[in-house]
Amino acid sequence: MEYLGQQAQSSGLLDISKQYLESLAALVPGAFVKKTRKETAWNVAQDGKSITVDALLADETRANGWVRAIAQFQVGVMKTSQKD
Repeated sequence: MEYLGQQAQSSGLLDISKQYLESLAALVPGAFVKKTRKETAWNVAQDGKSITVDALLADETRANGWVRAIAQFQVGVMKTSQKD
């Protein structure tokens, strides 16, 4: 996730990246956005560890939610890009 955060920051998309993390955290019970001083290093954690892909694919609802989160991220990137 840190790579995504760094790329988002360098492109002026850090807020959209943070929204994506919030969307992922909402999919996994007990997960949260683990915030650090360095905003580009934020990640989604559960039980003190970063969540895994398996947690996002644990059932159809989560998998579909992940696809929606990706799509929302893409739309945000496109909207921001069109403003430039």
